[in-house]
Amino acid sequence: MLKALQNGYRGLFIKAQDLFDEMYASIADRASRKLIRRLARLDLLLIDEIGYVNLRPEQANIFFKLMEERYRRKATLLTTNLSMINGRCCSAIKT
Repeated sequence: MLKALQNGYRGLFIKAQDLFDEMYASIADRASRKLIRRLARLDLLLIDEIGYVNLRPEQANIFFKLMEERYRRKATLLTTNLSMINGRCCSAIKT
């Protein structure tokens, strides 16, 4: 990420809980679309500790919309310290 920023790319490192708190707050002030647009424009988004959060359905919905906007357009990295079990690691994101 540091190298990308040094080369002029725009990026954000954010802890998952902080991101999901911001998403939940955006619901109250009707700013979810604005938040998604802001995060979707970043060249690189690194979300740390994704496996340790419990999401409300509203947060999961906004997160899905964000990932949908970024898919195949911008780099998104998700990190966790949880082990991979049967190819799945994150209890917070259920499929």
